[in-house]
Amino acid sequence: MTQDTYQGTLDNPLSQNLYSYVMNNPVNMWDPSGNVPSWVGDEWHDEITYYDEAETEYKAQFWFLIDEDYSYGSRQEVGEVRTPHIIETTYSQKLTEHWYYNYWVIIDTAETFGIFGPTLKTFTEKTTYQWTVKISAAEIADENKQKIADLGSPPTNSQISNRESSEERTELDYLLTGTASEYSPASNAAVLIISSSMTCALEEAPWISA
Repeated sequence: MTQDTYQGTLDNPLSQNLYSYVMNNPVNMWDPSGNVPSWVGDEWHDEITYYDEAETEYKAQFWFLIDEDYSYGSRQEVGEVRTPHIIETTYSQKLTEHWYYNYWVIIDTAETFGIFGPTLKTFTEKTTYQWTVKISAAEIADENKQKIADLGSPPTNSQISNRESSEERTELDYLLTGTASEYSPASNAAVLIISSSMTCALEEAPWISA
């Protein structure tokens, strides 16, 4: 026998007994999770306890759901297995759920009759989930191909160098072939940077003014 993982609440002393099952009421309740009664989450719940065989003296309890909420903890990576063909990653995450009930009690015995309530009752359950994500080598390859395709095809170094060398040859052609109709201010700029070794060639180009 082991203790219940749920610590109970201060307003319900029976829930703090970590060795009792469903607060000693197995006829009306069952607890598959070990944390909260199975009816928690229902809109309402009632229980009646009789004190005599004639069932004239009793204690009736009522719970009415007024609110509920939940929250997730951060996702944690708990393990990874890599093979040449697949990557398996295991994750875990905690879910905390709260249910809030208005609680009423009716007591009818030979000595006492009274209606008590409402008081707030809170039930809390914490669950840890685990799951595994599998990614094959083929899926990774397809994803990488798509990323490359989204980037587009950049120009190669050879394309850039060929274009630059072509422009340089064109400007020199303007200077050396003597085709005045193809001369432009752009080629005139090239004339200014020609070395002194080309002076004789420039002097023979009558369309170039000093």
